[in-house]
Amino acid sequence: MSTTRRICTWVAALGAVGIGGARMSSADEGDAGRILRKEVVVVAPPEEVWHAWTTSEGIAGFFAPESKIELRLGGPYDLYMGMTEPDESGKRGAEGSKILSYIPHEMLSFDWTFSPAVPTLRNAGAKTHVVLRFERLEDGRTRVRFAQLGWKEGEDWDKGYAYFDRAWTSVLNSLKEHFDKKRSESGSARDSGRAAKSEAKSESSRKRTWTDGNVTVKADYGSSKVQEFELAIPAPVKEVWSAIATAEGFRKYLALQAEIELKPGGRYETWPGAPNKVLSYVPLEMLSTSGSAPPQFPNVRKGGTWNAYFLEPIDENRTRLRLVVVGWQAGDEWDRAYDYFLKNNPVFLNRLHKQLSGSRADASATRPK
Repeated sequence: MSTTRRICTWVAALGAVGIGGARMSSADEGDAGRILRKEVVVVAPPEEVWHAWTTSEGIAGFFAPESKIELRLGGPYDLYMGMTEPDESGKRGAEGSKILSYIPHEMLSFDWTFSPAVPTLRNAGAKTHVVLRFERLEDGRTRVRFAQLGWKEGEDWDKGYAYFDRAWTSVLNSLKEHFDKKRSESGSARDSGRAAKSEAKSESSRKRTWTDGNVTVKADYGSSKVQEFELAIPAPVKEVWSAIATAEGFRKYLALQAEIELKPGGRYETWPGAPNKVLSYVPLEMLSTSGSAPPQFPNVRKGGTWNAYFLEPIDENRTRLRLVVVGWQAGDEWDRAYDYFLKNNPVFLNRLHKQLSGSRADASATRPK
């Protein structure tokens, strides 16, 4: 039996935790409850690892032999686990899962159904949600960080946690083995890294970078438009997280009114009636929400863009915050909205910096020439 088919049989006895390179899991406890975490380094650049997780062709190489994956918000992320017959719930695998959010080559999030090994939760349609992060390392390697959230209390949930603790270790080990094999067959990871850098270089002429107050702005005007904003905030991660991810913190630092429900699909109303929703999150690390726009951009206002905040501690009193905005479409209105947010997102982030640090943000901006 192949490695892929072996790990995709939901009711199989899975291998021991920690073999083959996947780091031991940890169960974080906090306001969001426990989090199942894992990590593995694979010998491939993020672009290849991204393809492995976001296409049917790619995921067949290490996980599910058949699947239905549509890379869009709300798109199906159905993995058919090699079961010859449906189980008692009528499913052949992780059917009913959907993509919650993504930032190309950097983050992928999807909700996740339970295995037949926990029939009560599977039949009830219970779900958790998964967040994968892809970090580029030297020599064409990628660190894959895994987090599974949304666990509830109870014996069946404990069984599900124990099951996935073993199962995801096998999946990540299979991912590593898959790329180890590809490397031995087709050349070194350094060659793959050079190819990725060459492709990135060809796109560099479409990118601009400038500073706006405390914010470094990066605009990618290529075929897949992206906006990126980065700043260092002189405040601990917990304080920055509270300001952007909790209603109490947002009201305190940024607005008089805000309604935030920290769960996939929860409200992210940063002004009265705002249609924005929480798409996915990992506490103190990542928050993804849907976007909106002012009335002068009616088509953009209907939805289409989304974003992700990434938080990283610089030290115990400083936080690096990145905001990445994607989902831009073609057309004059979208181009005008793109330019509008290149100017106005720094206004918001400079205000956040000022409120959290107590200092005045430098309002001057250097525009690209």
